[in-house]
Amino acid sequence: MKPLQFYNTALPGVDCSELQGTLIVIEGPDAVGRSTQVTRLRQWLEQEGHAVLDTGMARSALAAKGIKQAKEGNTLGPVTMTLYYLTDFADRLENEIVPALRAGFVVLTDRYIFSIIARAIARGEDRRWIEQVTGCALIPHAVYYLRAEVKDLVSRVVRGRGAFDYVIFQELQSHIVNHGLQKVGTSLETNGAPVPLDHTGSAAQQKNPKSAPQRKH
Repeated sequence: MKPLQFYNTALPGVDCSELQGTLIVIEGPDAVGRSTQVTRLRQWLEQEGHAVLDTGMARSALAAKGIKQAKEGNTLGPVTMTLYYLTDFADRLENEIVPALRAGFVVLTDRYIFSIIARAIARGEDRRWIEQVTGCALIPHAVYYLRAEVKDLVSRVVRGRGAFDYVIFQELQSHIVNHGLQKVGTSLETNGAPVPLDHTGSAAQQKNPKSAPQRKH
């Protein structure tokens, strides 16, 4: 397995040679079923004997509460929202992801910097800037993108939330910008091409990767 590396600027005090775990990213737009697939994959990996950390966007101790409050009737500028998500990511990277990888865990992350970049582009922000400020991220071992048609996502999101609001509109915009993850994923190196998975596939097809990370003895 290829050793982990940072895209650009390494976190202070982090030696990549000490990161013995596996970093797997599950990407995709809202309502496509990411959390379901992460749960299934985690259960399968644990059954195979692997220690697993399950993390995801807007879950950090530092920024999660602020992001939630910012989305509850507050109108923030696009750069401010992007910086909120970047703060959330940086906090989880330093305090959750890196320690877990150092301990040899398989880290499953529900969304990664690719979603942050896609949303920023959808808001009209400079792509070069957002790629530079996300340069502290580790290059994942694998990226799986759950894809669906926009028309299917609209109906699923509206049914789930009961309305079509600006947040949903931005999410669908970012899906269009980032459709299939191939465009963002190929401009940012990954340890292998992003693997697109249609949401119509069976659970068995989507929850079992072709090969599990090698168990350490």
